[in-house]
Amino acid sequence: MLKPAKMFRRASWFAALLGSLVVAQAASAAVNYGSFVGPNIMYLNVTEEPTKVPGPNPAALFGPPTLNGNSLDFDPLGFNASASNGSFALTDGLLTTTVMAANANQYINQLWISEFGSYSLLGGTPAGTKVGISIDSIQAKVTQVNGLPVAPINLPKTIVYTNGGAAASTTAFGGIQFASNGGALVGQPWSANVSFNLAAVPGATKINLVLDNTLFAQSESNSLSFIDKKDFEIFTTVVPEPGTIMLALVGGLGMVLMGRKAWKKQEVA
Repeated sequence: MLKPAKMFRRASWFAALLGSLVVAQAASAAVNYGSFVGPNIMYLNVTEEPTKVPGPNPAALFGPPTLNGNSLDFDPLGFNASASNGSFALTDGLLTTTVMAANANQYINQLWISEFGSYSLLGGTPAGTKVGISIDSIQAKVTQVNGLPVAPINLPKTIVYTNGGAAASTTAFGGIQFASNGGALVGQPWSANVSFNLAAVPGATKINLVLDNTLFAQSESNSLSFIDKKDFEIFTTVVPEPGTIMLALVGGLGMVLMGRKAWKKQEVA
């Protein structure tokens, strides 16, 4: 059991951290990158709100995206967290957009997120020198089916984190943590992938996507921790609506039957 003095110090530390986070959140400003229209998918009002504790607050974390076919690609330059000699750092980016089928008679059948980066840990102990990442709060809600508005439907999701390419289990705080081994871990790769189950909502044509992407770094005396995000991408695919597929099949069958009739007439003649 913690002594009262130690409990007070810990409570004061958390209060100070929370206060810093509130101030940083208040100081941060949303950055709207506009809308991007691909061959089959539109990403509308792509917006981020960046936060760093301790500051100063960055102008952006994800940075302006690039449209790559039907996917949206971000190449973050300053999305990182670093700590040394007993300090703590948290970097948080809130990204929102509306994903919508660009063409009539098409619906969204796949939506997934992929990101990767690296981390370094020098000195310290596993308990006190570590870094972490979380994308657990991500949500995708279908707001339109077959082109018609519906009450928001929250899509089930699957999140897989990897440490150096090996699948890593999540932690109680959400996300994944990487701890020091007491030596030097430099440039270790990590990745996170999120997929949404759209089979549960056939005919989805509009989806609101909201994600709170967090990195943190914690250190002890004579130790260093660092983690960054190097790439972030949203992937989407579409297929024809079920009704359109049926019409195409019926039309194709009609053409086949007409062809057979014409062939029989020629055979009789």
